[in-house]
Amino acid sequence: MIQPQRTFLALATLAVLALGLRVAAALAVDHWAEARGERFLFPDSEGYWILAGKLAAGEPYAYGLGNPRHVMRTPGYPLLLAAGIKLFGDSLLAARLAGAVLGTAACLLVYPLARRLVGHSSAVVGVGLAAVDPYFVLFSVLLLSETLFAAAVLVSLYALARVLDHPIPRAAPQDAGAQSAAATMAAPHSLQPARRTRLIGSLLWPAAAGLLAGAATLVRPSWLLFCPLLLVGWSALTRRRSAVVRSLIALMFLTLSLVPWAWRNWRATGHFVPLTLWVGASLYDGLHPGATGASDMRFLEQAPWKTMHEFTQDRELRREAWDFVRSHPAEALRLAGVKLLRFWSPWPNAPSMDAWPIRAASLLWAAALAAAVLYGLGACRRQPTALLLLAAPVLYLCAIHLVFVGSIRYRIPGMYPLLGLAGLGLVMFFQHARPAALPSPKN
Repeated sequence: MIQPQRTFLALATLAVLALGLRVAAALAVDHWAEARGERFLFPDSEGYWILAGKLAAGEPYAYGLGNPRHVMRTPGYPLLLAAGIKLFGDSLLAARLAGAVLGTAACLLVYPLARRLVGHSSAVVGVGLAAVDPYFVLFSVLLLSETLFAAAVLVSLYALARVLDHPIPRAAPQDAGAQSAAATMAAPHSLQPARRTRLIGSLLWPAAAGLLAGAATLVRPSWLLFCPLLLVGWSALTRRRSAVVRSLIALMFLTLSLVPWAWRNWRATGHFVPLTLWVGASLYDGLHPGATGASDMRFLEQAPWKTMHEFTQDRELRREAWDFVRSHPAEALRLAGVKLLRFWSPWPNAPSMDAWPIRAASLLWAAALAAAVLYGLGACRRQPTALLLLAAPVLYLCAIHLVFVGSIRYRIPGMYPLLGLAGLGLVMFFQHARPAALPSPKN
């Protein structure tokens, strides 16, 4: 039996550990950036910060001066940064420390999802792995959207887990016999409220799943297709009317959650743009002559792209990227392989972190984690819901980034749920490795 006090103590201890590591990382990264004379270590960080400043000041949500982009980024992460700017001013250190708190919360969010799917012990171990994962620690304080996206994904997956295992209760079969009528009259108030509660729960969770999937999509648009693909596949496999009903409810609320942003984009551009006009640039970044699989957006500063309206630019860049795929299929396939290797690289892709101690430590951590995940996959092979919700997110993100650009950065959000399987693997391994207890000596 799970003791709530022991669970709370374990999670609180891991939260303190996670927060301590992330606060130390925030201070170290901020000092390193100041020493290099750089406020931002990534171009994306600067873009997020500018947009957040616009939101905090009540100015139009647009990036750039001469040719401003109104639909460059979805608003999820800039809104979070804007709240920090409102509270603490234009302080990058404060934003990094807020990221440390958010990263700690993301670690703790591993627990409810993993506990529901693979059990209490595995969930606690998963939280412990998340607390000390060096990539999770670092990305929590880099002013990038990965950690917020990971937290949103974990909450979204929990709601989906409730949808997948919460059947809509059916009405009791009508019985013409007096015994059934007598039973109904004897306890009308005890049976109907219970069924009504189950019915409300079975309908509320699909709505929550759709809204939360929409929230995650407004942090990172790449999440848009995960919920629909999972629910359509689940409905097709189960072939149950209740599954179809729940899926339709979830998809309806997912759509509704995106309507306000799409309406804002229509007013800003005069075109229907459900999420962002950055897809064309991201697509061309990964699919053009000279592409390397890594991101290099300097082409946007060249003619003719620099002076184009963002809607026209997005459409033209998409067309150029797909023309490249059609005319150079072998090169596009080779680039997909390069992106795959970059996505699953056991050490950082950045040349600035190419030192052999970093590579060696990263390789050891990645190998240990991969072994734990594989062991967990074997132990969980007969639990399709757990496999889907814990392993599918990172595979889905991997597939997305075979088309765009590849980097460890893009796999980070999908690794949080995967740690539930790693926790299960470690628990199962040590249970099997534990020697049998020796019989107590007789007096």
